[in-house]
Amino acid sequence: MRIRDARTADAADIAGIHVDSWRATYAGIVSPSYLAGLSHQRQKRLWRDVLSNSNRDKFLLVVENDDGKVLGFAFAGPLRDKDPCYAGELYAVYFPPECQRQGLGTKLIRAIAKRLQKVGIQSMLVWVLAVNPSCHFYEELGAIQVKRREIDVGGTRLSEIAYGLRDIKNLAKRAT
Repeated sequence: MRIRDARTADAADIAGIHVDSWRATYAGIVSPSYLAGLSHQRQKRLWRDVLSNSNRDKFLLVVENDDGKVLGFAFAGPLRDKDPCYAGELYAVYFPPECQRQGLGTKLIRAIAKRLQKVGIQSMLVWVLAVNPSCHFYEELGAIQVKRREIDVGGTRLSEIAYGLRDIKNLAKRAT
C-alpha cells in the first residue's frame, strides 16, 4: 500500500471510485434516478480538470496497492467558506465498500493532515451527509460535530454535518 499524489492518468479510477461509492452508500437514501444519472465519464472529466489545474493550494492523494491499483482517494485544501476556527477542508474522501474498514482511510487522512500542515494549515473541517454510515470514522479520528445544514441531493432533502478538528498536529504526526 502506498499513498501518493494523484496524476491525470488516475482520473478514470478516481471517477469510478467516486460514482460507485455514492451508488453503494446512498442506495435507498437518494433517489434511484439521481444515482443512476451519476456518470463515470462526467466525473472523469471533472477529476481530470482538477488534476490539470495548477492550483497548488488544493491537492488530491490516492491510496494504491502494491500492483498500482488505486483503492481510494482524498481531496483537500483551504476551507471554502469563512470560519474563525478552521482553515483547511477535506473536500472528499472515498473508498469502495470492499476497501473500507482496513485502516486505509485513517492512513490517508493522516497524510492529508500532514500535507495541510506543510502549507501552514493547522485545522480541518469536513462536511458529511448525516445518513452516511461512516460518520463515526471522523469521530474516531477526534473530530467533533460543529455545524449542520440542509442540502438538496437529487430532489431529496438531507442533513449534512460538519466535523471539525481544531488541531491536526496529532493526525499529521502519525502519518507514514
